[in-house]
Amino acid sequence: MPLKILIGFLLLSSAFLAADGGTERPFFSGPLLAKSGMNNFKGQWTLNPYLYFTRTYGRTDASWKHRAIPDIHNSIYFFSIQRGLTDYLDLQVLPSYQTNWSQGRRASGWADFTFIFGLQLKAAGHDLSKSNLRITLQEVLPTARYDHLNPQKKGLDGLGGGSYQTRATFIFEKLLFWIPSHPMDLTINLAVNFPAKVSVSGFNSYGGGRGTHGVVRPGTTFVFDGALEISLARKFAVTMELFAFLQNKTTFSGRRGRDEAGNPASSKAPSEIAVTLAPGLECFFTRDLFLIGGVWFSTASRNSTDFATGILSLNYDF
Repeated sequence: MPLKILIGFLLLSSAFLAADGGTERPFFSGPLLAKSGMNNFKGQWTLNPYLYFTRTYGRTDASWKHRAIPDIHNSIYFFSIQRGLTDYLDLQVLPSYQTNWSQGRRASGWADFTFIFGLQLKAAGHDLSKSNLRITLQEVLPTARYDHLNPQKKGLDGLGGGSYQTRATFIFEKLLFWIPSHPMDLTINLAVNFPAKVSVSGFNSYGGGRGTHGVVRPGTTFVFDGALEISLARKFAVTMELFAFLQNKTTFSGRRGRDEAGNPASSKAPSEIAVTLAPGLECFFTRDLFLIGGVWFSTASRNSTDFATGILSLNYDF
């Protein structure tokens, strides 16, 4: 299914590229996943609701082989609010509400709360030959439920990680004019995520069981995210994104407890690698109001999940 989506996306892009893009270059919204290379300017607000809908249909083992699992569905509604604080600093907050369901079971609630500070290192301004450089510092607050879970829910009520997480991201962005009538925008994100250790009891987001009590140390995560946006016409653009990550192993110390089958429970995980793609389509209604939609899906992974996610986002600047 992900391959069919990708082929359809490429055919649609080819049809648009065959058309005349006009003399006025359209705006770029930014890709589906990567952070922008530009802060909000001082006093500027951005309201950005978006919806993720995910189907997880498998897991991969240490040999990169797919293993089918019962479908797990997940929807997450984010409402991002961003404001420029100074000429070089902005703040973004992301409350989110999550619903999980699988095999007749369902759980929903508020997910962990995230806020992000952005620091502009270099801005291209009106010189389109220059690049934008930016650093963001993201903090995840463990506000959602993550342990003392209901075993009948099979982990679906684990809506958070229980860990304070700090992520630093370096962002490079540059306009490219290889095809004058169809300019492009290249964005590269390099990130590292540091999760703090977390105390767990009972069934939890990392596994666990009856009598589990101890400390989980989630692994550090390294992320590469490269995206290329291509202007198709005055108010349309497409984006293709490669998102890959490596997460170190997650360890556990303490009393393991027992799972529902009576076996020793596990709250640890091996290191994880995943390579994913995220094509999208951008549509502009006005200079400050635009829509981006697309899909995000796994292509190859080790000790990770196989998934397909639909993403829809509306952006309004004022």
